Amino acid sequence: MFSREIFQENYTKGAILVTIIFCISVSLVTIIHNPFLNSANTVFYYFAGKEILAGYAHEVIVPNAPLTNAMLFALTDNPHFHMRILSIFSTTGIVILSYGITRQIFNAKIAFLTTIFISIYAGLHQHSYQINADVFPIFLLMISFYYITKQKLTHQSIIISAIFIGLSFIVKYQAGIIAVGILMFLLMYTKPRSKNTILFFIVFLIIISPLLVYNYNTAGSFTTSNSSFLILMEWDNVPEEWYEDTSYDTSLLLFRDPGLLVENFSRNIFDSTTQVILNLNDNWNNLSIIPLIPFIGMIPLFGGIYFIRKTIPKNFLPIIITFLIYFPIMCIFAELTNPIRLFPPAIILAIFCAIFFSKINKKSILIPTIVFIICVNLVASNIMANWFLYENDSIFEDNVEFHSQELYNIGQILGKEENIQMKYLMAEHNLVAYYAKSKFIADKTFGEPINLEDHVLRKDWRPYDIFVSDFYSYPQRENNMERMPDYLLIEPQKNIPQNWNILYKSENYVLFKIP
Repeated sequence: MFSREIFQENYTKGAILVTIIFCISVSLVTIIHNPFLNSANTVFYYFAGKEILAGYAHEVIVPNAPLTNAMLFALTDNPHFHMRILSIFSTTGIVILSYGITRQIFNAKIAFLTTIFISIYAGLHQHSYQINADVFPIFLLMISFYYITKQKLTHQSIIISAIFIGLSFIVKYQAGIIAVGILMFLLMYTKPRSKNTILFFIVFLIIISPLLVYNYNTAGSFTTSNSSFLILMEWDNVPEEWYEDTSYDTSLLLFRDPGLLVENFSRNIFDSTTQVILNLNDNWNNLSIIPLIPFIGMIPLFGGIYFIRKTIPKNFLPIIITFLIYFPIMCIFAELTNPIRLFPPAIILAIFCAIFFSKINKKSILIPTIVFIICVNLVASNIMANWFLYENDSIFEDNVEFHSQELYNIGQILGKEENIQMKYLMAEHNLVAYYAKSKFIADKTFGEPINLEDHVLRKDWRPYDIFVSDFYSYPQRENNMERMPDYLLIEPQKNIPQNWNILYKSENYVLFKIP
Protein backbone atom coordinates (compact mmCIF):
# COMPACT_ATOMS: atom_id res chain seq x y z
CA MET A 1 0.00 0.00 0.00
CA PHE A 2 2.79 2.41 0.89
CA SER A 3 4.63 1.93 -2.39
CA ARG A 4 1.39 2.43 -4.31
CA GLU A 5 0.80 5.75 -2.54
CA ILE A 6 4.29 6.85 -3.42
CA PHE A 7 3.63 5.82 -7.00
CA GLN A 8 0.44 7.89 -7.15
CA GLU A 9 2.19 10.83 -5.53
CA ASN A 10 4.88 10.79 -8.22
CA TYR A 11 2.22 11.05 -10.91
CA THR A 12 0.74 14.06 -9.11
CA LYS A 13 4.16 15.71 -8.94
CA GLY A 14 4.61 14.93 -12.62
CA ALA A 15 1.29 16.60 -13.47
CA ILE A 16 2.29 19.70 -11.49
CA LEU A 17 5.64 19.78 -13.30
CA VAL A 18 3.92 19.48 -16.69
CA THR A 19 1.61 22.35 -15.77
CA ILE A 20 4.53 24.56 -14.69
CA ILE A 21 6.43 23.85 -17.92
CA PHE A 22 3.29 24.64 -19.92
CA CYS A 23 2.75 27.94 -18.09
CA ILE A 24 6.37 29.06 -18.47
CA SER A 25 6.57 28.14 -22.15
CA VAL A 26 3.36 29.89 -23.24
CA SER A 27 4.21 32.91 -21.07
CA LEU A 28 7.60 33.28 -22.75
CA VAL A 29 6.02 33.02 -26.21
CA THR A 30 3.44 35.62 -25.25
CA ILE A 31 5.95 38.07 -23.76
CA ILE A 32 8.64 37.76 -26.45
CA HIS A 33 6.71 37.06 -29.64
CA ASN A 34 3.33 38.75 -29.28
CA PRO A 35 3.80 42.55 -29.06
CA PHE A 36 0.78 43.49 -31.22
CA LEU A 37 -2.89 42.68 -31.32
CA ASN A 38 -3.51 40.07 -34.01
CA SER A 39 -7.20 39.37 -33.89
CA ALA A 40 -10.00 41.43 -35.44
CA ASN A 41 -12.41 39.75 -33.01
CA THR A 42 -10.42 41.10 -30.06
CA VAL A 43 -10.77 44.66 -31.31
CA PHE A 44 -14.45 44.10 -32.12
CA TYR A 45 -15.18 43.01 -28.54
CA TYR A 46 -13.08 45.90 -27.20
CA PHE A 47 -15.03 48.41 -29.29
CA ALA A 48 -18.36 46.84 -28.32
CA GLY A 49 -17.32 46.77 -24.67
CA LYS A 50 -16.47 50.48 -24.75
CA GLU A 51 -19.94 51.27 -26.10
CA ILE A 52 -21.63 49.10 -23.47
CA LEU A 53 -19.69 50.66 -20.59
CA ALA A 54 -20.52 54.10 -21.99
CA GLY A 55 -24.23 53.32 -21.57
CA TYR A 56 -25.18 52.21 -25.08
CA ALA A 57 -25.82 48.53 -24.34
CA HIS A 58 -29.31 48.74 -25.83
CA GLU A 59 -27.82 49.71 -29.20
CA VAL A 60 -24.99 47.16 -29.34
CA ILE A 61 -25.20 43.65 -30.79
CA VAL A 62 -22.59 41.11 -29.74
CA PRO A 63 -23.06 38.00 -31.90
CA ASN A 64 -23.14 34.68 -30.07
CA ALA A 65 -21.98 36.03 -26.71
CA PRO A 66 -23.32 37.93 -23.70
CA LEU A 67 -22.58 41.63 -23.36
CA THR A 68 -20.36 40.76 -20.39
CA ASN A 69 -17.99 39.02 -22.80
CA ALA A 70 -17.30 42.32 -24.54
CA MET A 71 -17.01 44.15 -21.22
CA LEU A 72 -14.03 41.95 -20.29
CA PHE A 73 -12.06 43.47 -23.15
CA ALA A 74 -12.90 47.07 -22.24
CA LEU A 75 -11.94 46.90 -18.55
CA THR A 76 -8.80 48.89 -19.40
CA ASP A 77 -7.46 50.70 -22.44
CA ASN A 78 -4.93 47.91 -22.87
CA PRO A 79 -6.84 44.68 -23.61
CA HIS A 80 -3.66 43.28 -25.14
CA PHE A 81 -2.12 43.05 -21.67
CA HIS A 82 -4.91 42.02 -19.34
CA MET A 83 -6.53 39.56 -21.75
CA ARG A 84 -3.15 37.86 -22.32
CA ILE A 85 -2.80 37.40 -18.56
CA LEU A 86 -6.34 36.02 -18.38
CA SER A 87 -5.66 33.59 -21.26
CA ILE A 88 -2.43 32.27 -19.70
CA PHE A 89 -4.11 31.87 -16.31
CA SER A 90 -7.10 30.08 -17.86
CA THR A 91 -5.17 27.63 -20.03
CA THR A 92 -2.80 26.80 -17.17
CA GLY A 93 -5.83 26.10 -15.00
CA ILE A 94 -7.31 23.88 -17.72
CA VAL A 95 -4.14 21.76 -17.78
CA ILE A 96 -4.00 21.08 -14.04
CA LEU A 97 -7.77 20.60 -13.80
CA SER A 98 -7.55 17.93 -16.49
CA TYR A 99 -5.43 15.95 -14.04
CA GLY A 100 -7.80 16.52 -11.13
CA ILE A 101 -10.88 15.55 -13.14
CA THR A 102 -9.36 12.40 -14.61
CA ARG A 103 -7.71 11.36 -11.35
CA GLN A 104 -11.02 11.12 -9.51
CA ILE A 105 -12.61 9.16 -12.38
CA PHE A 106 -9.80 6.70 -13.11
CA ASN A 107 -6.28 6.43 -11.67
CA ALA A 108 -3.19 8.61 -11.39
CA LYS A 109 -1.46 7.05 -14.42
CA ILE A 110 -4.38 7.77 -16.76
CA ALA A 111 -4.72 11.24 -15.23
CA PHE A 112 -1.03 11.98 -15.80
CA LEU A 113 -1.19 10.88 -19.44
CA THR A 114 -4.32 12.98 -19.94
CA THR A 115 -2.49 16.00 -18.54
CA ILE A 116 0.37 15.47 -20.98
CA PHE A 117 -2.00 15.21 -23.96
CA ILE A 118 -3.91 18.35 -22.92
CA SER A 119 -0.73 20.34 -22.25
CA ILE A 120 0.79 19.64 -25.67
CA TYR A 121 -2.41 20.38 -27.61
CA ALA A 122 -1.44 23.01 -30.21
CA GLY A 123 -4.81 24.78 -30.13
CA LEU A 124 -4.53 25.35 -26.39
CA HIS A 125 -1.07 26.84 -26.88
CA GLN A 126 -2.44 29.24 -29.46
CA HIS A 127 -5.26 30.37 -27.19
CA SER A 128 -2.77 30.94 -24.39
CA TYR A 129 -1.19 33.84 -26.22
CA GLN A 130 -4.17 34.79 -28.34
CA ILE A 131 -6.18 37.73 -27.00
CA ASN A 132 -9.73 36.45 -26.63
CA ALA A 133 -12.28 35.37 -24.04
CA ASP A 134 -12.76 31.80 -25.28
CA VAL A 135 -10.57 29.94 -22.79
CA PHE A 136 -11.71 31.74 -19.64
CA PRO A 137 -15.25 30.27 -19.75
CA ILE A 138 -13.70 26.88 -20.60
CA PHE A 139 -11.59 27.17 -17.44
CA LEU A 140 -14.78 27.84 -15.45
CA LEU A 141 -16.45 24.83 -17.10
CA MET A 142 -13.50 22.62 -16.14
CA ILE A 143 -13.99 23.64 -12.51
CA SER A 144 -17.65 22.67 -12.89
CA PHE A 145 -16.60 19.30 -14.37
CA TYR A 146 -14.23 18.77 -11.45
CA TYR A 147 -17.03 18.99 -8.90
CA ILE A 148 -19.69 17.12 -10.87
CA THR A 149 -17.34 14.16 -11.49
CA LYS A 150 -16.54 13.51 -7.83
CA GLN A 151 -16.93 9.88 -6.80
CA LYS A 152 -19.18 10.87 -3.92
CA LEU A 153 -21.50 13.48 -5.37
CA THR A 154 -22.82 15.66 -2.55
CA HIS A 155 -25.24 18.59 -2.62
CA GLN A 156 -22.26 20.87 -2.03
CA SER A 157 -20.53 19.52 -5.15
CA ILE A 158 -23.69 20.02 -7.21
CA ILE A 159 -24.04 23.61 -5.95
CA ILE A 160 -20.42 24.51 -6.71
CA SER A 161 -20.68 22.90 -10.16
CA ALA A 162 -23.81 24.92 -10.91
CA ILE A 163 -22.14 28.14 -9.71
CA PHE A 164 -19.17 27.80 -12.04
CA ILE A 165 -21.18 26.71 -15.04
CA GLY A 166 -23.40 29.73 -14.40
CA LEU A 167 -20.36 32.02 -14.29
CA SER A 168 -19.19 30.48 -17.55
CA PHE A 169 -22.61 31.16 -19.09
CA ILE A 170 -22.26 34.83 -18.18
CA VAL A 171 -19.22 34.98 -20.49
CA LYS A 172 -20.25 32.45 -23.19
CA TYR A 173 -23.77 31.23 -23.84
CA GLN A 174 -22.48 27.83 -25.03
CA ALA A 175 -22.12 26.92 -21.36
CA GLY A 176 -25.89 26.54 -21.36
CA ILE A 177 -25.49 23.43 -23.53
CA ILE A 178 -23.07 22.00 -20.97
CA ALA A 179 -25.63 22.74 -18.25
CA VAL A 180 -28.26 20.75 -20.18
CA GLY A 181 -25.89 17.76 -20.33
CA ILE A 182 -25.24 17.88 -16.59
CA LEU A 183 -28.96 18.22 -15.86
CA MET A 184 -29.60 15.09 -17.92
CA PHE A 185 -26.91 13.23 -15.97
CA LEU A 186 -28.40 14.26 -12.63
CA LEU A 187 -31.89 13.31 -13.75
CA MET A 188 -30.90 9.91 -15.16
CA TYR A 189 -28.07 8.63 -12.96
CA THR A 190 -28.22 10.17 -9.49
CA LYS A 191 -30.43 9.78 -6.42
CA PRO A 192 -32.54 11.58 -5.37
CA ARG A 193 -32.97 12.50 -9.04
CA SER A 194 -35.56 15.24 -8.78
CA LYS A 195 -33.92 16.95 -5.81
CA ASN A 196 -30.43 16.96 -7.39
CA THR A 197 -31.73 18.18 -10.74
CA ILE A 198 -33.84 20.96 -9.23
CA LEU A 199 -30.98 22.02 -6.93
CA PHE A 200 -28.56 22.37 -9.84
CA PHE A 201 -31.09 24.21 -11.99
CA ILE A 202 -32.08 26.70 -9.25
CA VAL A 203 -28.47 27.56 -8.38
CA PHE A 204 -27.59 27.90 -12.08
CA LEU A 205 -30.61 30.17 -12.60
CA ILE A 206 -29.70 32.32 -9.59
CA ILE A 207 -26.15 32.83 -10.90
CA ILE A 208 -27.24 33.82 -14.41
CA SER A 209 -30.28 35.87 -13.35
CA PRO A 210 -28.37 39.21 -13.03
CA LEU A 211 -27.28 38.84 -16.66
CA LEU A 212 -30.81 37.95 -17.80
CA VAL A 213 -32.30 40.93 -15.93
CA TYR A 214 -29.61 43.24 -17.31
CA ASN A 215 -30.23 42.00 -20.84
CA TYR A 216 -33.98 42.50 -20.51
CA ASN A 217 -33.65 46.00 -19.07
CA THR A 218 -31.18 47.15 -21.72
CA ALA A 219 -32.24 45.28 -24.85
CA GLY A 220 -35.77 44.04 -24.15
CA SER A 221 -34.82 40.35 -24.31
CA PHE A 222 -33.21 37.87 -21.92
CA THR A 223 -30.39 37.15 -24.36
CA THR A 224 -28.76 39.88 -26.41
CA SER A 225 -26.69 37.36 -28.35
CA ASN A 226 -27.49 36.77 -31.96
CA SER A 227 -26.85 33.21 -33.07
CA SER A 228 -28.21 34.17 -36.49
CA PHE A 229 -24.82 35.72 -37.07
CA LEU A 230 -23.21 32.29 -37.03
CA ILE A 231 -25.82 30.96 -39.46
CA LEU A 232 -25.41 33.86 -41.87
CA MET A 233 -21.62 33.79 -41.65
CA GLU A 234 -20.96 30.06 -41.75
CA TRP A 235 -23.81 28.33 -43.55
CA ASP A 236 -23.26 27.58 -47.23
CA ASN A 237 -25.64 28.74 -49.97
CA VAL A 238 -27.46 31.31 -47.83
CA PRO A 239 -29.95 33.32 -49.97
CA GLU A 240 -29.04 37.01 -50.30
CA GLU A 241 -32.42 38.17 -49.03
CA TRP A 242 -31.61 36.67 -45.62
CA TYR A 243 -28.88 39.27 -45.17
CA GLU A 244 -31.38 42.05 -45.83
CA ASP A 245 -33.63 41.01 -42.91
CA THR A 246 -32.67 43.43 -40.18
CA SER A 247 -34.51 41.50 -37.48
CA TYR A 248 -32.10 38.55 -37.65
CA ASP A 249 -34.57 36.32 -35.79
CA THR A 250 -32.70 33.11 -35.01
CA SER A 251 -35.69 30.85 -34.84
CA LEU A 252 -37.01 32.08 -38.16
CA LEU A 253 -33.62 31.71 -39.82
CA LEU A 254 -33.02 28.27 -38.35
CA PHE A 255 -36.21 26.82 -39.74
CA ARG A 256 -36.78 29.12 -42.70
CA ASP A 257 -35.39 26.51 -45.10
CA PRO A 258 -35.39 22.95 -43.63
CA GLY A 259 -33.44 21.63 -46.61
CA LEU A 260 -30.68 24.19 -46.07
CA LEU A 261 -30.64 23.34 -42.35
CA VAL A 262 -30.18 19.64 -43.07
CA GLU A 263 -27.53 20.36 -45.71
CA ASN A 264 -25.38 22.50 -43.40
CA PHE A 265 -25.90 20.31 -40.34
CA SER A 266 -24.84 17.23 -42.31
CA ARG A 267 -21.75 19.00 -43.60
CA ASN A 268 -20.81 20.27 -40.15
CA ILE A 269 -21.31 17.04 -38.23
CA PHE A 270 -19.98 14.57 -40.81
CA ASP A 271 -17.25 16.66 -42.43
CA SER A 272 -15.76 19.48 -40.39
CA THR A 273 -16.38 17.89 -36.99
CA THR A 274 -14.88 14.55 -37.97
CA GLN A 275 -11.90 16.37 -39.42
CA VAL A 276 -11.36 18.22 -36.16
CA ILE A 277 -11.84 15.17 -33.92
CA LEU A 278 -10.33 12.38 -36.01
CA ASN A 279 -7.86 14.28 -38.23
CA LEU A 280 -8.81 12.65 -41.52
CA ASN A 281 -6.45 14.93 -43.46
CA ASP A 282 -3.10 16.56 -42.77
CA ASN A 283 -4.50 19.66 -41.05
CA TRP A 284 -2.47 20.53 -37.94
CA ASN A 285 -5.35 22.43 -36.30
CA ASN A 286 -7.36 19.55 -34.81
CA LEU A 287 -7.98 17.65 -31.57
CA SER A 288 -6.05 14.52 -32.51
CA ILE A 289 -3.14 13.67 -30.20
CA ILE A 290 -1.08 13.14 -33.37
CA PRO A 291 -2.18 16.24 -35.34
CA LEU A 292 0.28 16.12 -38.24
CA ILE A 293 -0.38 12.52 -39.31
CA PRO A 294 -3.86 11.62 -40.59
CA PHE A 295 -5.78 8.64 -39.17
CA ILE A 296 -3.08 7.48 -36.73
CA GLY A 297 -4.65 9.30 -33.80
CA MET A 298 -7.83 7.25 -34.29
CA ILE A 299 -6.05 4.11 -32.97
CA PRO A 300 -5.59 5.22 -29.34
CA LEU A 301 -8.95 7.04 -29.38
CA PHE A 302 -11.03 4.04 -30.38
CA GLY A 303 -8.69 1.74 -28.46
CA GLY A 304 -9.51 3.61 -25.26
CA ILE A 305 -13.23 3.42 -26.01
CA TYR A 306 -12.88 -0.33 -26.53
CA PHE A 307 -11.11 -0.89 -23.20
CA ILE A 308 -13.79 0.80 -21.06
CA ARG A 309 -16.86 -0.05 -23.14
CA LYS A 310 -18.16 -2.47 -20.49
CA THR A 311 -17.04 -0.68 -17.32
CA ILE A 312 -17.72 3.04 -17.69
CA PRO A 313 -17.34 4.77 -14.31
CA LYS A 314 -20.51 6.55 -13.25
CA ASN A 315 -18.70 9.83 -12.60
CA PHE A 316 -17.38 9.74 -16.18
CA LEU A 317 -20.94 10.00 -17.51
CA PRO A 318 -21.33 13.81 -17.08
CA ILE A 319 -18.51 14.38 -19.57
CA ILE A 320 -19.74 11.68 -21.98
CA ILE A 321 -23.34 12.94 -21.97
CA THR A 322 -22.19 16.54 -22.32
CA PHE A 323 -20.02 15.67 -25.32
CA LEU A 324 -22.80 13.75 -27.04
CA ILE A 325 -25.18 16.70 -26.61
CA TYR A 326 -22.76 19.54 -27.15
CA PHE A 327 -21.23 18.92 -30.53
CA PRO A 328 -24.44 18.05 -32.49
CA ILE A 329 -26.11 21.24 -31.19
CA MET A 330 -23.06 23.32 -32.11
CA CYS A 331 -23.08 21.74 -35.57
CA ILE A 332 -26.54 23.18 -36.17
CA PHE A 333 -25.14 26.69 -36.14
CA ALA A 334 -21.54 26.55 -37.25
CA GLU A 335 -18.80 24.66 -39.01
CA LEU A 336 -16.49 23.49 -36.25
CA THR A 337 -13.24 24.12 -38.02
CA ASN A 338 -11.90 25.78 -34.87
CA PRO A 339 -11.27 22.99 -32.34
CA ILE A 340 -11.64 25.38 -29.39
CA ARG A 341 -15.40 25.42 -30.07
CA LEU A 342 -15.48 21.77 -29.06
CA PHE A 343 -12.93 21.94 -26.27
CA PRO A 344 -15.06 22.03 -23.11
CA PRO A 345 -16.19 18.41 -23.38
CA ALA A 346 -13.29 17.41 -25.65
CA ILE A 347 -11.22 16.39 -22.62
CA ILE A 348 -12.97 13.08 -23.21
CA LEU A 349 -10.81 12.50 -26.30
CA ALA A 350 -7.58 12.91 -24.34
CA ILE A 351 -8.92 10.62 -21.60
CA PHE A 352 -9.76 7.83 -24.07
CA CYS A 353 -6.26 8.06 -25.54
CA ALA A 354 -4.73 8.03 -22.05
CA ILE A 355 -6.72 4.89 -21.19
CA PHE A 356 -5.34 3.18 -24.29
CA PHE A 357 -1.71 3.99 -23.49
CA SER A 358 -2.15 3.08 -19.82
CA LYS A 359 -2.73 -0.49 -20.98
CA ILE A 360 0.79 -0.63 -22.45
CA ASN A 361 2.87 -2.08 -19.62
CA LYS A 362 6.19 -2.25 -21.45
CA LYS A 363 8.16 0.95 -20.82
CA SER A 364 10.30 0.21 -23.87
CA ILE A 365 7.20 0.77 -26.02
CA LEU A 366 5.26 3.31 -23.95
CA ILE A 367 7.99 5.88 -23.30
CA PRO A 368 9.25 6.22 -26.93
CA THR A 369 5.64 6.44 -28.14
CA ILE A 370 4.77 9.23 -25.69
CA VAL A 371 8.00 11.07 -26.57
CA PHE A 372 7.11 10.79 -30.27
CA ILE A 373 3.59 12.17 -29.61
CA ILE A 374 5.03 15.06 -27.61
CA CYS A 375 7.49 15.90 -30.40
CA VAL A 376 4.77 15.82 -33.09
CA ASN A 377 2.59 18.14 -31.02
CA LEU A 378 5.44 20.54 -30.33
CA VAL A 379 6.05 20.78 -34.08
CA ALA A 380 2.33 21.43 -34.63
CA SER A 381 2.39 24.08 -31.88
CA ASN A 382 5.41 25.71 -33.49
CA ILE A 383 3.63 25.78 -36.86
CA MET A 384 0.52 27.30 -35.27
CA ALA A 385 2.56 29.87 -33.35
CA ASN A 386 4.46 30.89 -36.50
CA TRP A 387 1.21 31.23 -38.39
CA PHE A 388 -0.54 33.23 -35.70
CA LEU A 389 2.37 35.44 -34.66
CA TYR A 390 4.18 35.85 -37.99
CA GLU A 391 1.71 34.66 -40.68
CA ASN A 392 4.30 32.01 -41.54
CA ASP A 393 3.25 28.36 -41.36
CA SER A 394 6.73 26.96 -41.98
CA ILE A 395 9.20 26.08 -39.22
CA PHE A 396 12.10 26.21 -41.68
CA GLU A 397 11.75 29.86 -42.78
CA ASP A 398 12.95 32.83 -40.78
CA ASN A 399 10.27 35.02 -39.23
CA VAL A 400 10.81 38.47 -40.68
CA GLU A 401 7.99 40.58 -39.26
CA PHE A 402 5.39 40.20 -36.53
CA HIS A 403 1.83 39.59 -37.64
CA SER A 404 -0.02 42.94 -37.62
CA GLN A 405 3.21 44.93 -37.29
CA GLU A 406 2.50 46.77 -40.55
CA LEU A 407 -1.08 47.45 -39.44
CA TYR A 408 0.32 48.86 -36.20
CA ASN A 409 2.66 51.13 -38.19
CA ILE A 410 -0.23 52.33 -40.37
CA GLY A 411 -2.27 53.01 -37.24
CA GLN A 412 0.52 55.18 -35.87
CA ILE A 413 0.60 57.21 -39.10
CA LEU A 414 -3.18 57.60 -39.16
CA GLY A 415 -3.27 58.52 -35.48
CA LYS A 416 -1.29 61.71 -36.22
CA GLU A 417 -4.10 63.08 -38.41
CA GLU A 418 -5.98 66.07 -37.01
CA ASN A 419 -9.11 65.27 -34.95
CA ILE A 420 -8.73 61.58 -35.81
CA GLN A 421 -11.02 60.53 -32.93
CA MET A 422 -13.99 61.85 -34.88
CA LYS A 423 -12.91 60.55 -38.30
CA TYR A 424 -13.97 57.32 -40.04
CA LEU A 425 -11.56 54.75 -41.46
CA MET A 426 -12.95 52.26 -43.98
CA ALA A 427 -10.82 49.13 -43.93
CA GLU A 428 -10.92 45.37 -43.65
CA HIS A 429 -8.79 45.52 -40.51
CA ASN A 430 -10.18 47.19 -37.38
CA LEU A 431 -6.70 46.91 -35.86
CA VAL A 432 -5.64 50.11 -37.65
CA ALA A 433 -8.61 52.00 -36.20
CA TYR A 434 -7.76 50.63 -32.75
CA TYR A 435 -4.18 51.89 -32.91
CA ALA A 436 -5.17 55.20 -34.52
CA LYS A 437 -8.09 55.69 -32.05
CA SER A 438 -10.41 56.52 -34.95
CA LYS A 439 -13.92 55.40 -35.79
CA PHE A 440 -14.28 52.44 -38.11
CA ILE A 441 -16.35 51.25 -41.08
CA ALA A 442 -15.77 47.56 -41.71
CA ASP A 443 -15.00 46.70 -45.33
CA LYS A 444 -15.47 42.96 -45.80
CA THR A 445 -15.63 42.89 -49.60
CA PHE A 446 -12.31 41.00 -49.90
CA GLY A 447 -12.03 42.12 -53.51
CA GLU A 448 -10.34 44.70 -55.63
CA PRO A 449 -12.92 47.38 -56.43
CA ILE A 450 -12.90 48.61 -60.01
CA ASN A 451 -13.92 52.14 -59.01
CA LEU A 452 -12.75 53.48 -55.66
CA GLU A 453 -15.31 56.29 -55.60
CA ASP A 454 -18.15 53.80 -56.13
CA HIS A 455 -16.62 51.54 -53.53
CA VAL A 456 -16.64 54.06 -50.67
CA LEU A 457 -20.27 54.76 -51.58
CA ARG A 458 -20.99 51.00 -51.27
CA LYS A 459 -22.28 50.80 -54.84
CA ASP A 460 -20.38 47.52 -55.40
CA TRP A 461 -21.25 45.96 -52.01
CA ARG A 462 -23.38 42.84 -51.72
CA PRO A 463 -26.05 42.41 -49.01
CA TYR A 464 -23.60 40.05 -47.28
CA ASP A 465 -20.92 42.76 -47.17
CA ILE A 466 -23.34 45.27 -45.65
CA PHE A 467 -24.58 42.72 -43.10
CA VAL A 468 -21.07 41.98 -41.83
CA SER A 469 -20.14 45.65 -41.83
CA ASP A 470 -23.14 46.48 -39.64
CA PHE A 471 -21.77 44.27 -36.90
CA TYR A 472 -18.08 45.08 -37.09
CA SER A 473 -18.19 48.85 -37.56
CA TYR A 474 -17.52 51.18 -34.64
CA PRO A 475 -19.51 52.72 -33.10
CA GLN A 476 -22.28 50.23 -33.84
CA ARG A 477 -24.98 52.66 -32.75
CA GLU A 478 -24.19 55.01 -35.60
CA ASN A 479 -25.50 54.20 -39.04
CA ASN A 480 -22.14 53.68 -40.65
CA MET A 481 -23.65 52.62 -43.98
CA GLU A 482 -24.77 56.19 -44.57
CA ARG A 483 -21.47 57.76 -43.63
CA MET A 484 -18.73 58.78 -46.01
CA PRO A 485 -15.35 57.54 -44.81
CA ASP A 486 -12.56 60.02 -44.25
CA TYR A 487 -9.86 57.43 -44.93
CA LEU A 488 -9.66 54.20 -46.90
CA LEU A 489 -7.18 51.35 -46.33
CA ILE A 490 -7.15 48.84 -49.18
CA GLU A 491 -4.94 46.76 -51.44
CA PRO A 492 -2.80 48.69 -53.95
CA GLN A 493 -4.94 50.03 -56.80
CA LYS A 494 -4.24 51.06 -60.39
CA ASN A 495 -6.96 53.67 -60.89
CA ILE A 496 -6.68 56.29 -58.15
CA PRO A 497 -8.83 59.47 -58.13
CA GLN A 498 -6.62 62.51 -58.69
CA ASN A 499 -7.76 64.41 -55.61
CA TRP A 500 -7.15 61.50 -53.21
CA ASN A 501 -4.05 61.83 -51.03
CA ILE A 502 -1.87 58.81 -50.30
CA LEU A 503 -0.67 58.74 -46.67
CA TYR A 504 0.96 55.32 -46.85
CA LYS A 505 1.81 52.81 -49.56
CA SER A 506 3.42 49.37 -49.62
CA GLU A 507 3.10 46.16 -51.60
CA ASN A 508 0.27 45.15 -49.24
CA TYR A 509 -1.70 48.31 -48.44
CA VAL A 510 -2.52 51.83 -49.54
CA LEU A 511 -3.94 54.37 -47.08
CA PHE A 512 -5.97 57.12 -48.75
CA LYS A 513 -7.22 60.39 -47.33
CA ILE A 514 -10.56 61.03 -49.01
CA PRO A 515 -11.55 64.66 -49.70
